[in-house]
Amino acid sequence: MRTLHIYQLRALGACSEQVDLFAELFGESVDVTEALCAKHFDKFDWSFAAKLLSPQGQAEYDRVTGPASAEYNRVTGLAWAEYNRVTDPAWAEYNRVNGLASAEYNRVTGPAWAEYNRVNGLARTEYNRVNGPARAEYNRVTDPAWAEYNRVRGLAWAEYTRVNGLARTEYNRVNGPARAEYDRVNGLAWARLYIAEGAK
Repeated sequence: MRTLHIYQLRALGACSEQVDLFAELFGESVDVTEALCAKHFDKFDWSFAAKLLSPQGQAEYDRVTGPASAEYNRVTGLAWAEYNRVTDPAWAEYNRVNGLASAEYNRVTGPAWAEYNRVNGLARTEYNRVNGPARAEYNRVTDPAWAEYNRVRGLAWAEYTRVNGLARTEYNRVNGPARAEYDRVNGLAWARLYIAEGAK
């Protein structure tokens, strides 16, 4: 058994979240055991904790955890590729619909904006008198186009969000067990090496 003190984490520059979690769970120190690390395998950054090991211990940690890291990267890579495969067409469709809606909005509002600017620019001294009716006419023409643009864009965004949510759920379903196994292997490897180095 070997004791780990919170000041060791601070001395290494551990992030405040990890230091606070250590303090919450263990106080100022804890006797490291494999069972303890197995219990909290998913809470700590074991790759960072490897800095507590000697250079030889770090090399052994990398050797032992390498296969788990490779498997995690393989599984999450496949899951991420599937996520992109599903969401890319939805994103492309959203952009296509949004582009068409934007083009239609610009087509309808362009002449109205040009007329607004023409009327508005005719007489700056008459601006306040002329601007009111011109702005009202501009709004009359553009408000329906803007409403239609928002309607079409909203539908496209809702569909993208639906597809993205389903894909994200599937990604998390695949990624979760792989991440848990990766963290479990790393935690146990770190505990064994940390304890072994204290026994020397």
